[in-house]
Amino acid sequence: MRPHGPHIFFSLCGVEWAMKIWAAAALLGYLVGSFPTAYLLVRWRTGLDIRLMGSGNVGGRNAYEVTGSRAIGILVGIIDGLKGLVAIVLAGLLLGWQVSVYWGALLGAVAGHNYNLWLSLSLGRLSGGKGLATAGAALLLLAPGLVFLWCLLWWVSYRLWLRDINRANIVATLASVPLGGIFYRGEVDWALVLLAVLILGKHVADARRWYRTRA
Repeated sequence: MRPHGPHIFFSLCGVEWAMKIWAAAALLGYLVGSFPTAYLLVRWRTGLDIRLMGSGNVGGRNAYEVTGSRAIGILVGIIDGLKGLVAIVLAGLLLGWQVSVYWGALLGAVAGHNYNLWLSLSLGRLSGGKGLATAGAALLLLAPGLVFLWCLLWWVSYRLWLRDINRANIVATLASVPLGGIFYRGEVDWALVLLAVLILGKHVADARRWYRTRA
């Protein structure tokens, strides 16, 4: 039965309030996710701007390649992963422990990591990481089965087929959306799609190179 009269008003108010809570969670997540771990650690270790070195990616792998320090690369990955967890916990404490808050914070954290406003403004173009560590650590809390599925898909595509890290990232992320939707339904479906878009958006250059090699 469809709501009518005053019920419509209260229903719309409920939706509007839920959207505000989700937006607040996403904004909080963005602020946490935009902490530029790799940029700061590489600048501290070498004095170099990681955005202009190596692949230009502001993440653990490029931090390792630019500095030559495995410890720096691992530390960047750990801190970037913690950003996703911190975003979820902070959002839960401030906005309430509910599914939409968790996923809003996660999506915001990945967006902040991948499309870092502060780094992008100073560089004059979009800059950030690829979001895998940030998303992966948070998903261990929200959907551990999905992390296991992604890792399995990545391993199979890398070891048995592609032998390329970024291409395996693309395949595992694409395949995880429909397969993950089987196990995590409801509010999570759209969140998985948005998360995949955020991650795949930073793999466009890799996908283009892959296409050229196959053309």
